[in-house]
Amino acid sequence: MKTVSQPLTSDGSELSWWRKFDLSKYKVPLSIASFCIGWIVLGGCWFHTIRSVKHIVLRKGGNSVTIATPTPFGRTRYITRPLQQLTATSSRMERSYMALKVQGKPFHFLVDTRGNFVRPELFDRTVGVRREFSSQK
Repeated sequence: MKTVSQPLTSDGSELSWWRKFDLSKYKVPLSIASFCIGWIVLGGCWFHTIRSVKHIVLRKGGNSVTIATPTPFGRTRYITRPLQQLTATSSRMERSYMALKVQGKPFHFLVDTRGNFVRPELFDRTVGVRREFSSQK
């Protein structure tokens, strides 16, 4: 039977547990894993930025609303839709974020409920209403 000796440092003490691993044989898999994790984090940050609401404007007449969202490079994207194509999934008072679903968009927009609501009663009666989308386009 062969005895395995523990690696020692130059002064004769035993190495720490993390120094005992030979990571040189895992160089390529670790590089690939780090690259993939980095792209996943970048994509998550990008997605969250695009879906966060900067401000909401109720248009003249009260029939349409414009949602402004920031883009990752500092610009602002504007989406104008009729109120019938917008639904709130929760109340403004329930959580820290309120999700708005826009018909024809694949995901929800996130509104920070701790933000500044100039006329909260008007917001609750127009944008903050849960609606059912009709199946017609």
